[in-house]
Amino acid sequence: MDKCSTHIDGSVFKNNSSTPVICLTFRYDRVDYFWFTLFHELAYLILHLNGEMNYFFDNLKSYNDLSKIEKEADFFAEEKLIAKQYWKSFYSEYISEDDIHNFAEKCRISPAIAAGRIQKERGDYRVFRNLLGQKKVKELFVP
Repeated sequence: MDKCSTHIDGSVFKNNSSTPVICLTFRYDRVDYFWFTLFHELAYLILHLNGEMNYFFDNLKSYNDLSKIEKEADFFAEEKLIAKQYWKSFYSEYISEDDIHNFAEKCRISPAIAAGRIQKERGDYRVFRNLLGQKKVKELFVP
């Protein structure tokens, strides 16, 4: 399979039968990225896919100029993956891998989701990289 150089992470549209279709590119083969992108696309489907808007294509490469709709989808994904009240009681400057595993178990989510959220909150994408589930998603979908 040739490597694709698209900067599109996902899209959502309704087909001719009005059945919703979500496409994910697996640009980053990581568990945290898969779940965030899926919920981001679900946000478009739930909040915006109607008679006026029939599709969305994400290009999350340029975070400097996120539209209101993009920010709304990001917020939706963050909130649905980890509810604000749980995150606020968990997140701090001093978090260990054990803390992440315990939190993930309590919330019934993958530790990758919490680790990815910590990276984003801190703006440091080097921390907890070993918890992101790298090279674990594509193998489930691509033979």
